[in-house]
Amino acid sequence: MDFKIEKNSNEEIKRRKIENENENKNNHSIKTFKMILKPKQKLSFYGKIQIKIIKGNLKILGFNINTSNSGKISIFSPTTLSALTLENNNRNQSTEFKIYSEKNIQIKNKAFKEMFDIHEYLGININTNINKNESKTKWNETRNQVVECFADPRPEIGSKNGVLFLSEMKEFGVLLRGDSRLYNQITSKLVIPDSWRSICKDIKKKSVGIIQKKGVSPVILVCGAQNCGKSTFSKFLLNSMLNIFSCVYHFETDVGQCEFTPPGVISVSRVVEPLFGPGFMRMNWPEITQFYGDDNPAKMPSLYIDMIRHLQEMLTKMQAKDLSSDGTQWPVIINTHGWIHSVGEQLLHSIIKITKPHFIVHLKSENYLLNNDELLGVPNILSYQEFQKVFICESFNKKLNKEDLQEENIGRIRKEKHQASIKFKMFKWDHYFTQRSEVNICLQAPFQVGWGGIRLRVLSNEVPFCEFLNVLNGSLIGLVCDKQEYDCEDEKFNKELPQILQETPIRSAECVGFGVVRSIDMSKKLFYIITPILIEKLKQVNTLVLGFVRLPIEVLVDWGLDFDTPYFSAYNGSKILEGNHEMKRRVGKILVKSKEI
Repeated sequence: MDFKIEKNSNEEIKRRKIENENENKNNHSIKTFKMILKPKQKLSFYGKIQIKIIKGNLKILGFNINTSNSGKISIFSPTTLSALTLENNNRNQSTEFKIYSEKNIQIKNKAFKEMFDIHEYLGININTNINKNESKTKWNETRNQVVECFADPRPEIGSKNGVLFLSEMKEFGVLLRGDSRLYNQITSKLVIPDSWRSICKDIKKKSVGIIQKKGVSPVILVCGAQNCGKSTFSKFLLNSMLNIFSCVYHFETDVGQCEFTPPGVISVSRVVEPLFGPGFMRMNWPEITQFYGDDNPAKMPSLYIDMIRHLQEMLTKMQAKDLSSDGTQWPVIINTHGWIHSVGEQLLHSIIKITKPHFIVHLKSENYLLNNDELLGVPNILSYQEFQKVFICESFNKKLNKEDLQEENIGRIRKEKHQASIKFKMFKWDHYFTQRSEVNICLQAPFQVGWGGIRLRVLSNEVPFCEFLNVLNGSLIGLVCDKQEYDCEDEKFNKELPQILQETPIRSAECVGFGVVRSIDMSKKLFYIITPILIEKLKQVNTLVLGFVRLPIEVLVDWGLDFDTPYFSAYNGSKILEGNHEMKRRVGKILVKSKEI
């Protein structure tokens, strides 16, 4: 399969690249400063930082950071999530650490900078020029301009020999800003329930026993209703496991909210580093991936289960190759979907039968209508030999202030939670398609792909063969390497045309990434595909699969362009706005004109 890059002399790409370079130069970084946390003290923050331990031990989202960690640990805590918390993990002594500004975490799409104020948190601008000669009063005056605390009363922050320390308080929060303008204080922080900590501690202890006695990998499955904290618990458990294991397998079966990829795939990842911050900053393609093509397992349940069964077989083979130096296998954490009623319950039972987990963690939602008390009570579901225990615990809830707990604000909180979920999906798609380019997806040069040797698979059975090219044009596709050979019995078959598949390849196929069919040249018989995949990997692709996943329109729009975009369409609920003039449209919470797009 031949892939060629379309060489276009695009002045817009050069101009945008120069703008990005100038913008990075203008982002002034702060000096390194030290901070001390006394025993049981915690520090919640928004922003992006790097941390290096000087003395002691810090814990963040279940992972221990100490002097044995070589180098700096990068942490990103965006304002669209609950603030991450650093806590002193030493019982009897203080922990001293350095904080650096993080320059590598960047939001490349200017659209998202405008929409979500991410550009305000790309740097930390705290006055750290504190030495022995400067008084504590001067630091407090500076602090009131750049630091916001959500503790009441405000804690005293003092300095001694250039080191920042807190007063006798167990926890407080700061907002690390990118400029001197004032913003709202932190209203919520990530609070891990005590039940989660005890469950993770018990699972780690029992997992070590399983490895020592049976020599097999402990398998932990996390299930529960929607928005009850399955992904957060999975990350917390994974980080806790990394404290004692050098590697952990992450089996992703939630096609709507994938941790390492955009939605629409089922995958197995080998994780060797702790997971901090949002998933859109970790666009590392998994070791094994199947293209499901939808964010809802109910669309194609048979295909969904077949792919999970195949991935389980591939995981077993990968575990045999990835044995540690002493022959020990690493644990597996399975994240499941949040649909636990009707067909979703049956799908979860099928996943349990296929993966046979040793431990099952069932998170209960605060909304009793979403729970299913009989989820794991079906006979013979947990009768296999490997099963040991079911853990039932409370759902995850961020710690809110008093105003958030008022009845009139509950609806606002739910709405913000839904909007944050939509934002993260946009971020994932944007980061995926800009991970190897500094420009928007619309300005990237596509690859030229000849029709010969290409196989096409459209998951929708309602599309006739004569309309395949029409539905492919401008669509999001899965790039699949299918090793199976298909014999065509028709002698009239033209090898210069793509081959149509009537079934989705599973056993011999592997998805290597996503792409967008920018255009199709009928005369030259070429596909023009935009994708961030390396050319070496693209040469192995021979199958294009069209599913039901669509790109958000915000990903396709580059707000950095300075020319009008007539007949631009924007979807707002069930309404579509179109026009050939400068239209005002509402995206997120910001009202913009087409000239700004």
